Amino acid sequence: MRKYGALLAQYEELRRELDLAREREIRQVVERVLAALEASGITYTDLVKYGRSASVAPTRGAPKYWNRETGETWSGRGRAPHWIRGRDRAAFLLPVSESAPEQVGEVPDSSESHDDAPTGTQE
Repeated sequence: MRKYGALLAQYEELRRELDLAREREIRQVVERVLAALEASGITYTDLVKYGRSASVAPTRGAPKYWNRETGETWSGRGRAPHWIRGRDRAAFLLPVSESAPEQVGEVPDSSESHDDAPTGTQE
């Protein structure tokens, strides 16, 4: 049975060979693609025009719920955080802005009084 060190050295050598083979293969494919583009008269502008556009990353939702104990917020999307699971979500709602009633308001200042807000303890 071979020693760990010998196997590790063999692995590293194979890893280097794999990396070099991959680089050679990529270079060959790129050369063939560039040659085909040149032979057909396709320009970079043509590629951009007919190529796929980059996908847009999904935007994060505006916070809808707020844990006054920790300041954490949650948009209401995805899995519920531990501090709101199994509890009345209405108690965690952020106040709605009067200027834009369809949008959720900002996180209240922690110095304000929140007598009706939950304490954050698990039941």
